[in-house]
Amino acid sequence: MLTLAPKIATVRPEVSRSTPFDRLLARLATKTATVGIMGLGYVGLPLADAFIQAGLPVLGFDVDQAKVKKLERGESYIQHIPDEKVRAWRAGRRFAATADVAELARADAILICVPTPLTETREPDLRYVESTARAIAQILRPGQLVVLESTTYPGTDMAFMVKIDMVRQIGYFYPTNRLLLGPII
Repeated sequence: MLTLAPKIATVRPEVSRSTPFDRLLARLATKTATVGIMGLGYVGLPLADAFIQAGLPVLGFDVDQAKVKKLERGESYIQHIPDEKVRAWRAGRRFAATADVAELARADAILICVPTPLTETREPDLRYVESTARAIAQILRPGQLVVLESTTYPGTDMAFMVKIDMVRQIGYFYPTNRLLLGPII
């Protein structure tokens, strides 16, 4: 994860052989990439704030229509994200919220921030991660970056990607330490 920022800083537009990942890095460097965040709870909404503060537009997705409507009205439901901040995001046209997963097809990167509550055996309940991965697989396009931010054990990401035949020409990244993401952006 710590190596991502230097790579962005060293994007060279004169490179003639451009891969989808190169194009994504260039869009991130020029702040033209759209970041999609699936799950607008206590992890997803502050993460949206970090990307917006870094100058990137964010498209937030949540299955909870009430959350989406509140955000679209410029209201927050997270204590440390004030309404004024959400209104500023909306006024600056840096944030939109939706309950339509198809909208995420236009995102250059999709960050999964869905709950992983513990089961009775104290294992992460991955049904939300799995249903989210299945939804992404329906709208995924080559060159999109998919990041699993939800708390889980190592290997979960690739296990789901292979299981639902999501391994295509995408960039996939599993962050080793979410707590460092904000300063890196």
